[in-house]
Amino acid sequence: MSPREHRKLLFLIHGARADQPALRHLVTWVREKGHSVDPRITWESGDAERFAREGAERGVDAVVAFGGDGTVNEVVNGLSGSEVPLGIIPLGTANDFARQTGIPDDVGQAMDVILHHKPVQIDTAELNGRRFLNVSTGGVGAEATAETPSAAKETLGPLAYAITGMRKFADLRSYSGHFIGPQFELHTKFLLFAVSNGRMTGGGTLVTP
Repeated sequence: MSPREHRKLLFLIHGARADQPALRHLVTWVREKGHSVDPRITWESGDAERFAREGAERGVDAVVAFGGDGTVNEVVNGLSGSEVPLGIIPLGTANDFARQTGIPDDVGQAMDVILHHKPVQIDTAELNGRRFLNVSTGGVGAEATAETPSAAKETLGPLAYAITGMRKFADLRSYSGHFIGPQFELHTKFLLFAVSNGRMTGGGTLVTP
């Protein structure tokens, strides 16, 4: 972020992580540094995107996503078209984007990066009208991600995605897809596809080495 002394920060915190004492301490610590903090808890799909869009319209100096890759994706779409910087505190199961960009796992260290480093511009990609930073997948991989139980993710971490994926292979079937890009059009059957802006997905699987 820019080296101004006072910043208006919007914190978007995934509801499953909102009860962590470290986050309450972090909010207090950032306020003691002289910054305004507006913490919002997300409970339903779409909350983070809506809150981010409203924050950009209000003129916040940055939106900080507290969660995993899904929370980050919503915030990216909420900020699309604005120049409001995005900060990430990785609290999800896989944290693939944060991992490959070197964002620390430690909450305090990640917040220090946000407060004391200038934003950098990065590319985003678009698929079916949705922006994404990392990888967009379809087919068996996407189904495995969607069907992995929250309890399994809490217990096993990224391994939970792999276990669900292996179970999906017992009922493997092909999908039909129609893919259109600036220089191609393809109608084909597939088991899995990945459109990559980043390198890894699904808890560290390299899809674009």
